[in-house]
Amino acid sequence: MGNDSPKSSIGMMILTDGQVFGEVEEVTEPKFSKEGKEYKQQYSPSKTVGRVPGWGSWDGLKFKITYTGNAAQRALLTDAKAGTKRLWQVIMPPEFVAADGTYDGFQFTGFISDVEPTADGDGIVYRSITVSVDGDVTVLTTRAAGLTTGFLAVADDESHALALSPTAAADKYYYTCEAYHSSDESLNSNTVTVTPTATVGTIRVNGTVVASGAASGAITIGQNSGDKTMISVVVSETGKIPAIYFIEVTMGISAYA
Repeated sequence: MGNDSPKSSIGMMILTDGQVFGEVEEVTEPKFSKEGKEYKQQYSPSKTVGRVPGWGSWDGLKFKITYTGNAAQRALLTDAKAGTKRLWQVIMPPEFVAADGTYDGFQFTGFISDVEPTADGDGIVYRSITVSVDGDVTVLTTRAAGLTTGFLAVADDESHALALSPTAAADKYYYTCEAYHSSDESLNSNTVTVTPTATVGTIRVNGTVVASGAASGAITIGQNSGDKTMISVVVSETGKIPAIYFIEVTMGISAYA
């Protein structure tokens, strides 16, 4: 996800093909409407006009992202220009449980039909996105199993394991860890890898498929003390709400012990 620091904990999330692309605001879900067809009964004594349901349609999904320039966000504009259709998923926070005990989310195939960049006076850049729905919207009520024993491990390019907080578990979705900083730049943690474990589903680290129990590719992290780098881990199963985990890697102030 790049070197971007979230302003809040995990909220409503939007994914394309298993890719999370940053902080999402002002989400407007697609609205369903069905046109009515008029008919007349030639011999009706009241001469009234009746109506029957016609074709139904969904309008677009709309949302705004805080633009940080990460690869996933840049890909949105590329998709918009190409008219690329993808699987879009909108899901509620992991802690959300509906009144009937199920989870909540929906998915559809769609393409980006509008991208509007804006900026406020503080230099924060946003992009307002509209996604047109192709076909129907499917409700999701069952969550993917997610990570299993082994869960997550993070190591830097010096093969040092970075301790996760809290301890990794299937139902813990947000983690922090600290990379090492040194006055000798050659000893800094320059990159990290993530090793996820899940016995069911497809795992993606920052949008790239990773085999269970295997390390991801090297992920570059910020090199100044206090820099924060966000990493997403998504475990997807067909027809289910994906399990999404975030790892916030902070460049520390300590050298290796």
